[in-house]
Amino acid sequence: MPVCCSIPLIMQHGVQQNNIGNNEKQNLNPPPLSVKFQRSTRFAGMKSWSARIIIIAFLGIIVYGVLFCQSMIPSFDTNKRGEDLRCYRRIVERIQSGESYYQATYSELRSRGYPTNSVFNWRMPLLAWTMGQSSNIELCQLIGIILSLVTLAIWISVLQVFDSFNKMLAGGLLLLGLPIYSFIPDVFLVHEFWAGALITLSLAAYAKGWRLASSLFGLMALFVREIALPYIIIMLVLSYYEKHRREALIWLSGIFAFTLMMVIHISYIKNITMNNNLIQFGSWITLGGWQFVLSTAQMHPYLLLLPIWFTAMVLPMAILGLIGWKDPLFLRISATICLYISIFLFIGKPFNMYWGMIYVNILLLGLLNTFYSMRDLWQSARIPYW
Repeated sequence: MPVCCSIPLIMQHGVQQNNIGNNEKQNLNPPPLSVKFQRSTRFAGMKSWSARIIIIAFLGIIVYGVLFCQSMIPSFDTNKRGEDLRCYRRIVERIQSGESYYQATYSELRSRGYPTNSVFNWRMPLLAWTMGQSSNIELCQLIGIILSLVTLAIWISVLQVFDSFNKMLAGGLLLLGLPIYSFIPDVFLVHEFWAGALITLSLAAYAKGWRLASSLFGLMALFVREIALPYIIIMLVLSYYEKHRREALIWLSGIFAFTLMMVIHISYIKNITMNNNLIQFGSWITLGGWQFVLSTAQMHPYLLLLPIWFTAMVLPMAILGLIGWKDPLFLRISATICLYISIFLFIGKPFNMYWGMIYVNILLLGLLNTFYSMRDLWQSARIPYW
């Protein structure tokens, strides 16, 4: 083929390669999400019988929670109150003095009467070891405060796309739970605080289009506290479903790395405990039902100050608002919260209500959309089904 004829073909091939490269770059660095208040929700145009079932279930859950909420308040031994926080602090102090994480944790668990035979009574070492490297443990609270304020600032920048200042302000107020907790003494010692903060930051980064940062923050939450795994699974599944293959691969690689870390973690626990375990009686599968779910939701600082019957009303309304939001970001939020609630219906002892810190930071955002969801449900329920 003459050179003059081959030049256009070469140029065309180069343009195609350029387009492929640009497409890959756009896939890795997508634009920020367009988070808006839609005029309609997922419930608009729904078949009337489906809308009626949802309305009945929605009202039934509220009535059930309000009527039976008094029996949902767990009782605690006043002598044991705050024992977990004292245990976490002593573990960090022992690490600061030169002990290994596993030896320090084993000594503290046994001295305080905590069962050591269950792996779930042992936290992952990352957070305590990191805190143990600091000369002053209170500096870790300062880091927690900075992290919470940065997360809030990013979320406010996400909420700026809303169509009114009042809605943006309301969203910012509903996200104040994390900063409030960061200023309370010793809360920074709780692993769920950090995991919940990192999940909240991960979602904000996702909304800004920072997909790699979102993945890294989410996976950090997993290595801090293993109960962040449901969030990672949601992000993995939705990334794959939306054909973001590289993003899904990052989430999947993180799960494999976490699995390897858990194997090593368990082997260290087995080696140090040997036959000197304190035995734990009873299963983590307690079927706590809606009672336990409400106790986890009440871990939001706003709800913690109010009667539990108020939480019994707010939680279903927030979930309804989140599910109704037609948006990739809020699909992830609603799927994450619904998955955690489904798990907590079956797993968790009454004193594990602090697990709620893993998801309550983003829970109340659903209230911004509750009115629209209820409006569309009511309108759909009145449309006859043919």
